Amino acid sequence: FRSLRVVRDIILKVEKGPAKPKETRLSVRNLSCKNEVGRQVLNRVSFSVRSGEILGIAGVEGNGQTELINTVTGLVKPTEGKIINDLGKPSIVFQEANLLDELNVVDNATLSSIMDGIDLKNREEEIIPILKELNILNLKDKPCKDLSGGEKSRVSLARALIDSDRLIICDEPTGALDNINSKIVMNKLKEASKEKLVVCVTHNKELAFEYGDVVLLFKNGNLNEIKKNKIDIGKITDNNLKNGKIKIKDSLNISNCFLKKKLGRLISSSLALGFAFSCLACALSINQNKEFISQGYARDFYGYNLV
Repeated sequence: FRSLRVVRDIILKVEKGPAKPKETRLSVRNLSCKNEVGRQVLNRVSFSVRSGEILGIAGVEGNGQTELINTVTGLVKPTEGKIINDLGKPSIVFQEANLLDELNVVDNATLSSIMDGIDLKNREEEIIPILKELNILNLKDKPCKDLSGGEKSRVSLARALIDSDRLIICDEPTGALDNINSKIVMNKLKEASKEKLVVCVTHNKELAFEYGDVVLLFKNGNLNEIKKNKIDIGKITDNNLKNGKIKIKDSLNISNCFLKKKLGRLISSSLALGFAFSCLACALSINQNKEFISQGYARDFYGYNLV
């Protein structure tokens, strides 16, 4: 009987074939959310998308698109519903680029690599092709405070592309771009979606339908329509998360960038603190020696010896 069980298990294993890899998805179920003043901005929204797709979220401004991605990324807590994310940590492209103005383009785009202690040479090898594709390679050594809004938006996208696990979430990535650069950005996101899930909020319906494999249309916090296109799932790769440590050299370099901008404030603050501590020391000294001083004042007042 033991031998028969072994043979049965072998036959069943052959019939089943190799195990299929688990499909990774982002699922939202009955999601509702209220804003700070208590107004309902999302009303029982449900959908499911998988890695290898671009999810376009379209609608007029103020209809709940940004609130939806804020709840998906964990920036806002929903009042009701459930979010299931099998794709790992998201990389976010905000409407505001959220860059460190004192750092240059390469340092901003590879900030996570700096935190992992990766050398500048290796960081540049990784980010240069992305900057070239986004048409900002000529700006790689330029401080981000000197960039335009559209250039900052593309730097933010480059940071998300290099830092993402399998989920990229973009809030109006083409809002500050002209038509040519909008096409460049959307083509790059389309390429990235072969191995990742890309969620893209846009007010441009034509752009959403052109590039989106799944399109959600919003009106007043309600999901009105879901459009799906037939797609091919690309090869899904696993990017292992790692805990790194920033190198002393990079830490000093970043500190130096901030000090250059705020050196005057630092000096004035230091002088003010020095003066304050000096006054405090004098006050304590006078307080401790007040009896001696009062006696000396009474004894030597007429001879002006005290002065």
